[in-house]
Amino acid sequence: MGRKTFESIGGTLSDRINCAISKNEINIFGAHSFKSVDEVLDYISKWFYDYEVFVIGGSSIYKQFLEQGLVDKIYQTVIEEDFEGDAFFDFDQSKWIQTKAETCEVEIGDKKVKLNYLTWMKK
Repeated sequence: MGRKTFESIGGTLSDRINCAISKNEINIFGAHSFKSVDEVLDYISKWFYDYEVFVIGGSSIYKQFLEQGLVDKIYQTVIEEDFEGDAFFDFDQSKWIQTKAETCEVEIGDKKVKLNYLTWMKK
């Protein structure tokens, strides 16, 4: 995850190895910090080559992994509601096959919001 994503969720995610990427020196309790995608890949290739690795954002981190051809599966949550934001995830769906779709509703405040959970595999 990128530094901004880490800061937005307020800490590390439980039951997993957390790797944070930032151009600046950062010290995050419970996470390994790296200055580039290449540093993370080197670390992962040495210790976690048999694991499914999740990239959780932000948009700059997604873009770097996608542009380098490092992603073969995307788990996407589409929220059927409009929210203000300054970063978005976008990818060329013509290069992917949707393999799974699930829908549910959750309550956010006093409003029911529809969520679509999609799984995509690289063609």
